[in-house]
Amino acid sequence: MAVEGEKSLITDDKLITDDKLNKLAELMRDLRELAADLHSVCSLAQPDASTLADLLCRRQQLMNEAAKIDLAGYTQIAVPLKVGEGDLAMINHNLGEIRRLLEETALLDNKAKTALAAKRAQIKLELAGLRAGRAAGKAYQAQAPQEEGFFLDSREN
Repeated sequence: MAVEGEKSLITDDKLITDDKLNKLAELMRDLRELAADLHSVCSLAQPDASTLADLLCRRQQLMNEAAKIDLAGYTQIAVPLKVGEGDLAMINHNLGEIRRLLEETALLDNKAKTALAAKRAQIKLELAGLRAGRAAGKAYQAQAPQEEGFFLDSREN
């Protein structure tokens, strides 16, 4: 049965309420905003690791909350029940907004991923240059002569 104060489209075992859709849309808005923040942090010359970790942790929390909202079969069962035109318009509007937010979030996530991959490649090149410089520096260092005796193994294995 529907909870007091909620508008319900179905009142049997598949309870679908406006609150579920609104909550999911709110989570998707928060997730999209978080993706924008993540992209801006990743685009910085020196992204702060703790800020990045906090944003990723918050993102995971939002995704877990969204996964708890059960909308399985929502669009498939709404049509056979012949719900009102206004209800279908509301469903389409909410689902369209959720889809738009997911698409925007995916785009921002791809941009953040690309920015992080570029930074990773840059750091990898800098690290390779440092390693090469260190190896070249060692080549010019004088090596101390061996103070102990030599052992030559003349046996064949």
